[in-house]
Amino acid sequence: MLSAAGSNGHRTAPAVELVLKPQDRFLFARASGSIALSVLKWQEPPASSHQPLTTSHAVPPELYCIELRTSRWQELVDWYKGVVGMRSAVRIAEDRYALLVGGGGRLAIVGSDDPGPASGRWSLALEVADLDAVETRLEAAGIEVGPRRLHPEGFTTITAHDPDGNRVRLFVWPAG
Repeated sequence: MLSAAGSNGHRTAPAVELVLKPQDRFLFARASGSIALSVLKWQEPPASSHQPLTTSHAVPPELYCIELRTSRWQELVDWYKGVVGMRSAVRIAEDRYALLVGGGGRLAIVGSDDPGPASGRWSLALEVADLDAVETRLEAAGIEVGPRRLHPEGFTTITAHDPDGNRVRLFVWPAG
């Protein structure tokens, strides 16, 4: 965790919160003034950087995160953490940026003055360990929860919408 000292010499509340796994390697760049912090995941360059476009790649690209733009940044961060159960990996309140993690997935909540409307073309699908507990938290937060559905593949889902109206599908596989 990084924190800063105020002009009076006293430590201020953390300005940037980072939670990294030991195997993660990141490159950080910070500009003075408007507090811009770039967090880029760094990987070893391939042995040969020149490959024709027609060859198949041994390692396909990895989807690092989904970025969700919102004019209600703090509300969405609180919702995905408190109701859904995700954790902060990076949080920069001044820039309205939060990278949340859950399992192996990452969701970036990015503050925007003009994020555009929620889309019905996509939904976030989140696997949870305890669907009953998540459903209880959703209902306690006043969120309308769609009916449970058991899929032929064996998993059970519920649907809800986040505070911006984005569809979120939560599911659990049967125990065992």
